[in-house]
Amino acid sequence: MMIRLLNKEEIAEIYHKKMPQDFAKGEIKPLERILMLRESGKYLCYGIFEYLNGTEKMVSYCFCVTSEAKDAVLLDYFAVSGDIRGKGYGSRCFAMLKEEIRKKELGNLILEVENPRFGIDPWDRELRRRRIAFYIRNGMTLTHLRIFLYDVEYLVMTEDSGQLFQTADQIYHTYQVLLKPDKLKSKLSISTNIRCIATDLDRTILNEQGKLSEHTTKVIKAAMENGIGLIIASGRAYDTLPAEIAEIAKTQYAITSNGAVVSQNGECIRRSFLKEDGAEALLKEYLQAKERFLITMEVFWQGRAYCDKEYYEHPERFGSQKAAEYVRTTRNAVDDMGGFVKEHKKELESISFISAQKDEREKLKQKLTNEIKGISITSSIEHLIEITPEGVSKGTSLKWLLEQIGIEPEECLAFGDGDNDADMLAYAGIGIAVENASDTAKNAANYVTKSHKSEGVGIVVEEILQILQKE
Repeated sequence: MMIRLLNKEEIAEIYHKKMPQDFAKGEIKPLERILMLRESGKYLCYGIFEYLNGTEKMVSYCFCVTSEAKDAVLLDYFAVSGDIRGKGYGSRCFAMLKEEIRKKELGNLILEVENPRFGIDPWDRELRRRRIAFYIRNGMTLTHLRIFLYDVEYLVMTEDSGQLFQTADQIYHTYQVLLKPDKLKSKLSISTNIRCIATDLDRTILNEQGKLSEHTTKVIKAAMENGIGLIIASGRAYDTLPAEIAEIAKTQYAITSNGAVVSQNGECIRRSFLKEDGAEALLKEYLQAKERFLITMEVFWQGRAYCDKEYYEHPERFGSQKAAEYVRTTRNAVDDMGGFVKEHKKELESISFISAQKDEREKLKQKLTNEIKGISITSSIEHLIEITPEGVSKGTSLKWLLEQIGIEPEECLAFGDGDNDADMLAYAGIGIAVENASDTAKNAANYVTKSHKSEGVGIVVEEILQILQKE
């Protein structure tokens, strides 16, 4: 295949024969306008061709706007010939367009997609989601921005995730080319699409002292005052949330015990339990493991965390060197963990194994994965093996909660640092890992912000608030 700029005759043929089939009537600019923009040198009309049986056939066309500031390219129209759709041409053609933009050093590629929330029916909403998924598969990232253009709402995507929070200016620069100054002010507005923020706590939004910094507290409260909801998403049991977080949770939402418990305004609205035989099998494996290496167990029951006395008194022996105060202020010590598990085996939210001995711990983790059914395994930090009911995680619980409160995934911004945050970061419209996050979390995220020590979450939320303040 090859890509090249189209001449006037080819553009006119596409306009009359193809565009009416590929786009709604109201989305198509007048041909005279397209040709005039093309003559200015700021509107690029590409065709992608393939030789079939010795004949050149156009398989795709792509019309783009170069920004006034020469910092971005806006994809205005992109379509693949109807007779070859579903055969992989869309991805191949889009890749060729991106490569052409890179070669010509035209800047960051951005595009608009219709917001699924406002589809006219379920089929239309699903079609819009598929369009977003196509662009994500092909290297684009959903941003936190939406634009209103002639009263139609679009979400904004970018190729360069490093430009996730600079794209607003680039959009404006491209529309300086497309719209006259009076139309630019009256028909275009840029806002945030974010309706809720889901965030992990430890090593994400909380600082090294396990507290919300003054700055982060201020911006989170400002976001809430601007109508952005907050979802706490933690591996902690509900009753172990820090006081300032618990106060927020009483007016907002919380996903705790790695997804096993979902709360609204301080009241549990969903709780998942490990199966009884699964709890018994985990206890058996734990008792056998104790004979081989130093390991301890903790369980979450009724929103509270319980551990044995040895871990409560000496957490450093099990890899929690810096967590002595945290353990003693959030855990309830019991004399007989085995007896406690047996007594409450029908209503355990989650179980964790804790050990500093990496090799033995990893062997145990693999054995649990292979041999015990009905469980999900993750880790927030290295020395933990965290176990929830099968199919229960922060991500699945976030999905359930958003469906209950009528928020689309594209309208949710999520923050995290651990492996147990990965599916939540992947599900949210924009997943952001802090700089100190695990590789698994970073790979699932769209963007990496500064570490929890440098208030990475607060920095991002503040940038979103700045967009709101410009409205």
